[in-house]
Amino acid sequence: MTPSRLAVLCVWLLAALSTSGCRTTEQRNAAHGVTGESCESCHLGAWQAAQFDHVSVDYGRDCAQCHTETDWHPTVLPEHDLVFPLRDAHVIAGCSACHSAGRANPQPKDCIGCHAADKASAVPDHVAFPDTCNTCHTGAAWKPAKFDHDASFPLTGKHVTTECASCHKNNVYAGTPNQCVGCHGGQRPAEPDHTALPETCQACHNTAAWKPAALDHEQFDPLTGKHVTAECGDCHKNNVFS
Repeated sequence: MTPSRLAVLCVWLLAALSTSGCRTTEQRNAAHGVTGESCESCHLGAWQAAQFDHVSVDYGRDCAQCHTETDWHPTVLPEHDLVFPLRDAHVIAGCSACHSAGRANPQPKDCIGCHAADKASAVPDHVAFPDTCNTCHTGAAWKPAKFDHDASFPLTGKHVTTECASCHKNNVYAGTPNQCVGCHGGQRPAEPDHTALPETCQACHNTAAWKPAALDHEQFDPLTGKHVTAECGDCHKNNVFS
């Protein structure tokens, strides 16, 4: 072997030994359980300088709880489910996504504790919504979200396919009327004139469509004989119903 090649080999060996955590193979084997030495005998420096803060959160020095002899990464944190079960998207999220600056504790356990910024920037506006994100969202993804609209106003007919903003102007959800006339008052100057009619739209209309409308004429004046086929305007001149 030439002197130059020997020098290169020596440099490589020194580099390998300096990064292995142990000075010789025998010492490495000893530290990995042959003589019962602890992980920290070689890896205390790695524990102190870990990207995930192992010192301030008082993690024990038994590295084998989370690491293996094969490699430091990936790690397995066995007690995480006891503190916060990792499910769905949380399984693939990086630790730092929740543990900012490498801190492990204390961490919020409710959705809003980590996702307040998501709520603040949400469209539609969530200001009037409660902080219980899991009412509408799941751990798999924020969207699609599911809201139990039936609890406040059952959606039937055309309301099922109507855009939220059609009823909730400017993303205002609190105080939205739940009576027909509250949203459809502007359609009352109808043909025939509805001025003299009550505001209970559902007495004649349904959510499938405004037309055809069904008026229970029997509650005002029973229609019999020729009155059944007569045009409304034959009796109600100039759209006067009252």
